Amino acid sequence: MERSPITKSIKFLSSCPQRSTSIFYGALFLVFCVLIGVGLCPDIQKTMMRKFHFMPRPFVQWAMLQFVPSMYNFKNDFFESLQPLPIDARMEDRPEVQHFTVNHYPLRMVYFYYSRQTFVFPKPVYVYIRTTFRKQEITTSYMMVSSSKGIQIYFLNAYEYSDNK
Repeated sequence: MERSPITKSIKFLSSCPQRSTSIFYGALFLVFCVLIGVGLCPDIQKTMMRKFHFMPRPFVQWAMLQFVPSMYNFKNDFFESLQPLPIDARMEDRPEVQHFTVNHYPLRMVYFYYSRQTFVFPKPVYVYIRTTFRKQEITTSYMMVSSSKGIQIYFLNAYEYSDNK
């Protein structure tokens, strides 16, 4: 009976495990545990939500979290306004605010060049990112200023809310 290449490969790996294979399987198991934890643990949920706002500290933690798949985990809203708003306000109900729902990594709307051209204004543009999951919310605000030097982005504030008891 002919065996598939996948079956042969798995049989070979299990017959002579190498250190690199064990490390790889260990990393996969760790990612699996984090993904399961997103559904069960509010602290892991909040840490993963902070990833979208460049907030996990130290930087090494944020960088390690980039290996954990995060598409469609949370609801990410992107708000744009020409005037500062209270960070916990119902921003989507205001007529002067543009609102988008972004599947993942909402700050790409600001940091990637193709969309930054829309932010070239003679006065500051205020950007708000809100990530929600179950009864938790994280909102960050940024001010973007256009000048002859390009577009500068300034972090203004962060707001976290949790109703998990």
